[in-house]
Amino acid sequence: MLRTLCLLAFYLWAYVVIGQDQSNALDGQYIVQFEKNNWDKQLFALAENTRCLHEGSNLYLLEFDPQKITRNTLEESLAKNASVKYFMKNSLAQSRSTEANDSLFSEQWSLKRLEVDRFWDIAKGDVTPNGDSIVIAVIDNGFDLQHEDLQGSFWKNKGEIAEDGIDNDGNGVVDDVWGFNPALLNDSHATTTHGTSVAGTISATSNNDLGITGITWGAKVMPISPSTNEAIVFAGLNYAYDQRKLYNDTDGAKGAFVVAVNMSFGFDFRHCEDFPIWEETFDRLGSVGILIIGATVNRNWDIDEVGDIPTSCTSNYLISVTSTTKSDQKFVGDEPEQGAGYGEKSIDLGAPGVQNFSTEA
Repeated sequence: MLRTLCLLAFYLWAYVVIGQDQSNALDGQYIVQFEKNNWDKQLFALAENTRCLHEGSNLYLLEFDPQKITRNTLEESLAKNASVKYFMKNSLAQSRSTEANDSLFSEQWSLKRLEVDRFWDIAKGDVTPNGDSIVIAVIDNGFDLQHEDLQGSFWKNKGEIAEDGIDNDGNGVVDDVWGFNPALLNDSHATTTHGTSVAGTISATSNNDLGITGITWGAKVMPISPSTNEAIVFAGLNYAYDQRKLYNDTDGAKGAFVVAVNMSFGFDFRHCEDFPIWEETFDRLGSVGILIIGATVNRNWDIDEVGDIPTSCTSNYLISVTSTTKSDQKFVGDEPEQGAGYGEKSIDLGAPGVQNFSTEA
């Protein structure tokens, strides 16, 4: 299992692309984590809209009208509020994705570089010794659930009955049969190339004389989309957490054996120490057995100096990945807006991230 996850980290999650320089904060939106069993009703009354992102960790999205309260006044109030543990602005995520441009196993140079066929004889990374499916959650902007080489590759929530309008498994989401859309609170997903490519890299159907092969040879992909902003991402991360915790608490009778979450997006020029909700969320996922795999920026920046979320975070459960070429060198690129992040403290490893081949939407 550990070797399979390490190989996944060396390859899969280096789909990185250019981040945006400017602030992407959404006006008036704040992610607030409250102290346990302590909520300020007046603060909720002041907000125009509220949404619980995760009940277990007291995490909420609060939306305020900037015309009624200034940013400085609001942030001063949040900082002084005894019921508020942490707060941060809600910001748009910056994609770190590339589009695959082929679907032939013979073109999957990165798998050959990693010699994955050698470890397939030892472990294929598809099921546990007890026969439970190994699940890898992917947070992206969409997936092609109907792709011919991904049939049987996506995780299906067996605790839910499709389209009956009932939350059968009691997790707070109605009809989440095929993963989770935290924006719409259902299991619908837009059809996009990058999420489809990542899913194919993980678990495209192997040994079927069709298209490509997935590195895990049969692990299930838990689709979570979109990945548009931090509040949406936190809701998606906590969905994966809840499914794994339920699996642990019921000895596998319910939930899903989620072992990792892939994040091909991030937030430039941020040091994780200034945004503790991220670190706490990663640690909480790790506490139930989930690794977080984060792609760094596609610029030649020293992340130790300039910062980045997620790859500047220090959680023991985070693997930060940069992009490498066919010659096993860090990708530099020919243009100023190309390259890959680096950092002695921040970046854990490099993985093939240039001209990769996978399934397309």
